Amino acid sequence: MPAPNSDWSRSALAAVGYHAVDATSARSHICLHVTWALTDAMPLAHLPPIERHPLVFLTVCTAKRTALLNSEVAHSILRTLWQQSAEHNDWWVGRYVLMPDHIHLFAMPGVKADSMQKWIAQWKSISARRIATVLGARGPIWQRDYFDRYLRTAESYQAKWDYVRNNPIRANLVTAQEHWPYQGEIHELRK
Repeated sequence: MPAPNSDWSRSALAAVGYHAVDATSARSHICLHVTWALTDAMPLAHLPPIERHPLVFLTVCTAKRTALLNSEVAHSILRTLWQQSAEHNDWWVGRYVLMPDHIHLFAMPGVKADSMQKWIAQWKSISARRIATVLGARGPIWQRDYFDRYLRTAESYQAKWDYVRNNPIRANLVTAQEHWPYQGEIHELRK
């Protein structure tokens, strides 16, 4: 690539409507650090932008998909941690469903929120110790990873909740949503 100050690069950038924000060189090699921006950029009309504090849909599974979570003890431990996370981590948990071997929950970060990775790691760590102690479980409680999806609209939140809320019925654990005791809403989250 030619040096950033060559006639070729300036004319090429002007022709396609881009501008360079920062360019530097180091020693004999040219090291180009460039941020490109469309001069006439427009947002895509069909996609609303992701907000600074988005609503996140999370799925977290137990290690080896072990059925540990369909108990009042596990429910109480997790609900308490999620209630405290608003104050301690600035993460606000809305609706959630505990299945025997995984969790679905909706959460939203506040202005001073820890990273999602740090927040999840923290409540997984604390809950693992407490659940293992109370239930006598050995080995890891949680899978290492988790699944996240950013929700863009109130409609997608409601649609996702309607689907998740029916998981206990699809798993033949109950015959009606309201009969599953390991679900709830801690904070009302609004999109």
